[in-house]
Amino acid sequence: MNPEGGVPGVSVVVPLYNKGRYIGRALRSVLSQTFPDFEVIVVDDGSTDGGDLLVGEVCDPRVRLVTQDNRGVSAARNRGVSEARAGWIAFLDADDEWMPVFLANVMRLREVFPGAGAYATAWMKVEQEGGERRPATYRRLPPPPWEGYLPSYFLAAANATQPVISSAVMVPREVILEVGGFPEDAQVGEDLTTWFRIALTREIVFTWEYGAVYHMEAANRTTELGRDPYWTHNIIDEARKALKEDLVPEKKISEVKEFIAGKQLYLAASMLNLGMRMEAQEYLKACVTESFSTEKMRLSLLAALPTWAYFAISGVHQRSRGME
Repeated sequence: MNPEGGVPGVSVVVPLYNKGRYIGRALRSVLSQTFPDFEVIVVDDGSTDGGDLLVGEVCDPRVRLVTQDNRGVSAARNRGVSEARAGWIAFLDADDEWMPVFLANVMRLREVFPGAGAYATAWMKVEQEGGERRPATYRRLPPPPWEGYLPSYFLAAANATQPVISSAVMVPREVILEVGGFPEDAQVGEDLTTWFRIALTREIVFTWEYGAVYHMEAANRTTELGRDPYWTHNIIDEARKALKEDLVPEKKISEVKEFIAGKQLYLAASMLNLGMRMEAQEYLKACVTESFSTEKMRLSLLAALPTWAYFAISGVHQRSRGME
C-alpha cells in the first residue's frame, strides 16, 4: 500500500443517486477487497434520501464524498474520473457489489495482458429480492476458464448479456479521457456507448473469474428503463455514426456491422415479446447478417405467426399494447 498521501493504485468511482438503501453494501464490498491500495470517490448526484449522510459515516480515510447537483449517472462518473488520483479507474454502481478479489483480479490482468483499453470480469446477477446469485450467460466467448484479449468485443456484445458492464471493469484513466468520458446526453445505455468507443481502437481483456454482483432487483435501478428495448437505438445509432465517419478501423468494420445486426435482432425479439409483430418484422427486414443468420431465420418464422400463436408457443405473457 502507498504511504498516506501517496497516489493510490486504483481509484474507485461510485455514482450515487437515491441509493441509500444499498450504498452501505457497495462500500463494504470495496473495503473488503484483498487488494487494499485504492481510493473510493463517491459522487453524490443530488440524492434526496440521505445516502450521502451514510457515506459520511464510513470511518475509512480511503473513502471520499463529492457532491453535485443532479446531472445524471454519466456526469457523476465523469466527475469521479476528474477527481481521481490514480491512473487506473474501476467503477461500481451504488446498488451493486464486488466480490473480495475483484480488484486483485483486474490488477493481475493488467500485468498479464498489457495495453488493453478495459479489463473486465464475469459477473453474477440477482433478479429478485432475496434471490440467488446466478451467473450471467455469455455468447461468443471462449469457454471458461479462459481469460485474455477478447477475440471480438463487438460479436460478444451483440447479444443481450454484455461482456463489459460498469460494475465489473477497470479502465486506464487516459483511455476514458480519450473517448470523452461517458456521454452525458444519454438517459440509458451510456456505459455501452463508452465501451463501444474504447473497443474501436483498443483491445478488451476479459476473465471468467467472477468479480461483481449485478443487482437487478434494486429499487430505482436506472436499467429499469433498459427493459424498454428502445434504448438499444442509441447504441445502433452510435455504431452507424462510427461507420459513416470512418472511425472504425478496417479490420473491425465487419464486426461492427454484425454488432448492429445483433442489436437489431435483440430489438426484434423484444418487439415480439411486447406483442408488436409488425415492428419486429421491420427490424428483421433491416437486419443484414452472416454471424446471426440462424437467429434471424428463427425470429422471422416467429414473426410470421399471429401474435396469439407466438405467445402460445413462447409462453410470453400478453402484456403490451397493439395486440392482434
